[in-house]
Amino acid sequence: MNFHFTPEQLQIQDAIEKLCKPFDAEYWLKKDQLGDFPFDFHKALADAGWLGIAMPSENGGAGLGITEAALMMRVFLTTSTAFACCAEIAQFVAL
Repeated sequence: MNFHFTPEQLQIQDAIEKLCKPFDAEYWLKKDQLGDFPFDFHKALADAGWLGIAMPSENGGAGLGITEAALMMRVFLTTSTAFACCAEIAQFVAL
């Protein structure tokens, strides 16, 4: 059994890492302190087509799988985006 990421999965990881870069620790701290929803982060994910990553394409999703969704969440947890966005985004990943 092969547990290595495919080239496509590595591209997904790279794309999401680049998307998360502007949303640094300072951004998330400010959102947390103000109690604001991260609308701009949500919009960036939506504009890039990452919301509904595991949703079938015929229903408007990306048509990818749970592995890709987990990979996206892993990127969130390994960047300064961290847990702050996971609770906000998790509900949109599989919808």
